[in-house]
Amino acid sequence: MRTRSAILALGAAVLIAGCGSSAPATHRSKRTAVASSAQVLRRLRRHLPYGFDAPGHAVKPGAAAADLSVAPARTLAVSQIHLQPLPSRRLLGEAVAGVINEPGPMTLRAIFTSATSVAPGAQLTVAGNGLGPARAALLVLDGPGGRYQHLIALRDGVGAAVATLPAGLARGEYFIVIDTVGAPSGEVYADVGRLAVS
Repeated sequence: MRTRSAILALGAAVLIAGCGSSAPATHRSKRTAVASSAQVLRRLRRHLPYGFDAPGHAVKPGAAAADLSVAPARTLAVSQIHLQPLPSRRLLGEAVAGVINEPGPMTLRAIFTSATSVAPGAQLTVAGNGLGPARAALLVLDGPGGRYQHLIALRDGVGAAVATLPAGLARGEYFIVIDTVGAPSGEVYADVGRLAVS
Protein backbone atom coordinates (compact mmCIF):
# COMPACT_ATOMS: atom_id res chain seq x y z
CA MET A 1 0.00 0.00 0.00
CA ARG A 2 2.91 2.33 0.84
CA THR A 3 4.52 1.69 -2.56
CA ARG A 4 1.20 2.39 -4.33
CA SER A 5 0.79 5.74 -2.54
CA ALA A 6 4.43 6.63 -3.36
CA ILE A 7 3.81 5.83 -7.03
CA LEU A 8 0.59 7.88 -7.04
CA ALA A 9 2.42 10.84 -5.47
CA LEU A 10 5.26 10.52 -8.00
CA GLY A 11 2.81 10.28 -10.91
CA ALA A 12 1.00 13.39 -9.74
CA ALA A 13 4.30 15.25 -9.34
CA VAL A 14 5.42 14.22 -12.85
CA LEU A 15 2.06 15.25 -14.30
CA ILE A 16 2.34 18.64 -12.58
CA ALA A 17 6.02 18.97 -13.55
CA GLY A 18 5.15 18.18 -17.17
CA CYS A 19 2.77 21.15 -17.33
CA GLY A 20 4.42 24.47 -17.99
CA SER A 21 8.06 25.43 -17.90
CA SER A 22 10.70 24.26 -15.45
CA ALA A 23 12.80 27.39 -15.91
CA PRO A 24 12.70 30.71 -14.11
CA ALA A 25 11.76 33.87 -15.98
CA THR A 26 14.65 35.55 -17.76
CA HIS A 27 14.91 39.25 -18.51
CA ARG A 28 15.49 40.53 -22.03
CA SER A 29 15.00 44.16 -22.91
CA LYS A 30 11.98 45.19 -20.89
CA ARG A 31 9.95 42.01 -21.41
CA THR A 32 9.94 38.83 -19.35
CA ALA A 33 10.10 35.52 -21.21
CA VAL A 34 9.84 31.99 -19.86
CA ALA A 35 12.47 29.58 -21.18
CA SER A 36 11.43 26.08 -22.24
CA SER A 37 12.98 22.96 -20.70
CA ALA A 38 14.95 22.39 -23.91
CA GLN A 39 16.40 25.90 -23.70
CA VAL A 40 17.36 25.39 -20.06
CA LEU A 41 19.10 22.09 -20.89
CA ARG A 42 20.98 23.69 -23.81
CA ARG A 43 22.12 26.50 -21.50
CA LEU A 44 23.20 24.00 -18.81
CA ARG A 45 25.16 21.95 -21.36
CA ARG A 46 27.00 25.07 -22.57
CA HIS A 47 28.12 25.87 -19.00
CA LEU A 48 29.25 22.37 -18.01
CA PRO A 49 33.03 22.09 -17.60
CA TYR A 50 35.05 20.51 -20.42
CA GLY A 51 34.97 16.72 -20.29
CA PHE A 52 31.88 16.54 -18.08
CA ASP A 53 29.97 14.48 -20.63
CA ALA A 54 33.04 12.83 -22.13
CA PRO A 55 34.85 10.36 -19.97
CA GLY A 56 32.75 11.44 -16.99
CA HIS A 57 33.80 11.45 -13.35
CA ALA A 58 34.17 7.74 -12.82
CA VAL A 59 34.56 6.15 -16.23
CA LYS A 60 37.60 3.94 -16.64
CA PRO A 61 40.50 5.66 -18.49
CA GLY A 62 40.16 5.34 -22.24
CA ALA A 63 36.40 4.72 -22.10
CA ALA A 64 34.02 7.46 -23.14
CA ALA A 65 30.46 7.95 -21.95
CA ALA A 66 27.97 7.60 -24.79
CA ASP A 67 24.73 9.53 -25.10
CA LEU A 68 21.64 7.66 -23.95
CA SER A 69 18.60 8.20 -26.18
CA VAL A 70 15.99 9.82 -23.93
CA ALA A 71 12.54 11.41 -24.35
CA PRO A 72 10.58 13.23 -21.63
CA ALA A 73 7.94 11.25 -19.74
CA ARG A 74 4.99 13.63 -19.51
CA THR A 75 2.61 11.39 -17.54
CA LEU A 76 2.97 8.12 -15.68
CA ALA A 77 0.36 5.49 -14.88
CA VAL A 78 0.54 3.63 -11.58
CA SER A 79 0.77 0.36 -13.52
CA GLN A 80 3.64 1.73 -15.62
CA ILE A 81 6.38 2.07 -12.98
CA HIS A 82 7.53 0.29 -9.84
CA LEU A 83 9.74 1.34 -6.95
CA GLN A 84 12.86 -0.80 -7.09
CA PRO A 85 14.40 -2.09 -3.89
CA LEU A 86 17.46 -0.11 -2.83
CA PRO A 87 20.59 -2.09 -3.78
CA SER A 88 22.63 -3.79 -1.04
CA ARG A 89 25.23 -1.82 0.92
CA ARG A 90 28.03 -3.37 -1.19
CA LEU A 91 26.33 -2.44 -4.47
CA LEU A 92 25.54 1.06 -3.18
CA GLY A 93 29.24 1.44 -2.38
CA GLU A 94 30.08 0.44 -5.96
CA ALA A 95 27.51 2.92 -7.31
CA VAL A 96 28.83 5.78 -5.16
CA ALA A 97 32.47 5.10 -6.08
CA GLY A 98 32.07 4.06 -9.71
CA VAL A 99 28.96 5.77 -11.06
CA ILE A 100 28.17 8.86 -8.98
CA ASN A 101 31.67 9.76 -7.69
CA GLU A 102 30.76 13.28 -6.54
CA PRO A 103 32.20 15.03 -3.48
CA GLY A 104 29.98 16.20 -0.65
CA PRO A 105 27.15 14.85 1.44
CA MET A 106 24.90 12.43 -0.39
CA THR A 107 21.26 11.33 -0.17
CA LEU A 108 20.54 8.00 -1.89
CA ARG A 109 17.06 6.67 -2.62
CA ALA A 110 15.49 3.85 -4.61
CA ILE A 111 14.58 4.60 -8.24
CA PHE A 112 11.29 4.01 -10.08
CA THR A 113 11.49 2.00 -13.32
CA SER A 114 9.03 0.31 -15.65
CA ALA A 115 11.03 -2.95 -15.55
CA THR A 116 13.97 -4.56 -13.76
CA SER A 117 14.93 -6.76 -16.73
CA VAL A 118 14.97 -5.63 -20.37
CA ALA A 119 16.37 -6.60 -23.76
CA PRO A 120 18.83 -4.48 -25.73
CA GLY A 121 16.96 -1.85 -27.77
CA ALA A 122 13.98 -1.82 -25.39
CA GLN A 123 12.40 1.30 -23.92
CA LEU A 124 12.57 1.87 -20.17
CA THR A 125 10.64 4.48 -18.21
CA VAL A 126 12.70 5.86 -15.33
CA ALA A 127 11.58 8.30 -12.62
CA GLY A 128 12.99 9.77 -9.46
CA ASN A 129 11.73 12.04 -6.73
CA GLY A 130 13.21 13.76 -3.69
CA LEU A 131 16.12 14.94 -5.86
CA GLY A 132 16.54 18.23 -4.01
CA PRO A 133 16.68 21.76 -5.41
CA ALA A 134 18.74 21.02 -8.54
CA ARG A 135 17.23 21.87 -11.94
CA ALA A 136 18.94 19.05 -13.85
CA ALA A 137 20.20 15.53 -13.33
CA LEU A 138 22.16 12.93 -15.23
CA LEU A 139 20.29 9.78 -16.11
CA VAL A 140 23.08 7.18 -16.15
CA LEU A 141 23.15 3.56 -17.31
CA ASP A 142 26.46 2.00 -16.27
CA GLY A 143 27.63 -1.60 -16.58
CA PRO A 144 29.47 -4.17 -18.68
CA GLY A 145 28.58 -2.43 -21.96
CA GLY A 146 29.98 0.92 -20.80
CA ARG A 147 28.47 4.14 -19.53
CA TYR A 148 25.50 5.84 -21.21
CA GLN A 149 24.10 9.13 -19.91
CA HIS A 150 21.80 11.99 -20.73
CA LEU A 151 20.96 15.26 -18.98
CA ILE A 152 17.29 15.51 -17.93
CA ALA A 153 15.33 18.40 -16.44
CA LEU A 154 14.04 18.34 -12.86
CA ARG A 155 11.16 20.24 -11.37
CA ASP A 156 10.49 20.33 -7.64
CA GLY A 157 12.89 17.41 -7.14
CA VAL A 158 11.11 15.20 -9.70
CA GLY A 159 12.51 13.88 -12.97
CA ALA A 160 11.19 11.29 -15.40
CA ALA A 161 12.23 10.08 -18.83
CA VAL A 162 11.76 7.27 -21.33
CA ALA A 163 15.16 5.86 -22.29
CA THR A 164 15.75 3.72 -25.37
CA LEU A 165 18.58 1.31 -24.69
CA PRO A 166 21.18 0.83 -27.44
CA ALA A 167 20.36 -2.11 -29.73
CA GLY A 168 23.84 -3.59 -29.32
CA LEU A 169 24.01 -3.18 -25.54
CA ALA A 170 26.05 -5.94 -23.87
CA ARG A 171 24.10 -8.28 -21.64
CA GLY A 172 24.63 -8.14 -17.87
CA GLU A 173 23.77 -6.21 -14.72
CA TYR A 174 23.74 -2.40 -14.94
CA PHE A 175 23.28 0.45 -12.51
CA ILE A 176 20.49 2.85 -13.44
CA VAL A 177 20.95 6.17 -11.64
CA ILE A 178 19.46 9.65 -11.63
CA ASP A 179 22.23 11.86 -10.21
CA THR A 180 21.70 15.58 -9.55
CA VAL A 181 23.84 18.18 -11.28
CA GLY A 182 24.80 21.47 -9.66
CA ALA A 183 22.62 21.45 -6.54
CA PRO A 184 23.04 24.89 -4.92
CA SER A 185 23.58 23.32 -1.49
CA GLY A 186 26.45 21.15 -2.71
CA GLU A 187 24.59 18.04 -1.52
CA VAL A 188 24.33 15.20 -4.02
CA TYR A 189 20.94 13.51 -4.47
CA ALA A 190 20.75 10.25 -6.37
CA ASP A 191 18.11 7.61 -7.03
CA VAL A 192 19.77 4.24 -7.64
CA GLY A 193 18.65 0.85 -8.94
CA ARG A 194 19.82 -2.23 -10.85
CA LEU A 195 18.80 -3.28 -14.34
CA ALA A 196 19.34 -6.69 -15.91
CA VAL A 197 19.92 -6.63 -19.68
CA SER A 198 19.33 -10.07 -21.19
